[in-house]
Amino acid sequence: MGNSNESLVYLEKALDIQRQSLPSNHPNLATMYNNIGATHWKACQYDKALPYFKEAQRIAKIAPYGSIHTKLELTIMSNYASGLRTLNKYDEALVYYNKALLIAQRMDKNNPVIISL
Repeated sequence: MGNSNESLVYLEKALDIQRQSLPSNHPNLATMYNNIGATHWKACQYDKALPYFKEAQRIAKIAPYGSIHTKLELTIMSNYASGLRTLNKYDEALVYYNKALLIAQRMDKNNPVIISL
């Protein structure tokens, strides 16, 4: 967990830099929020992970960057659903898993993101 805490310090610094230099709907911000959420997740800090996944999801939804956006949105949606499931919020998790499924159905079936799910 010590490595996660150190990683979070650097990820938060990187996020601050990106927020200052990128438009608020840039997919790199969504990726950074997702990475911070995933780091909290790996440290078993599930309650802390969810807000980062939610913010990543919000940005990914409005990011105007084509197929990269779709893969990113699918990854984030799946991460958020998994976080809810871990916190025993099954009904809400199912909603987000279904949203992830709808996104996945629009993608190439050989896409590595879909295969990993």
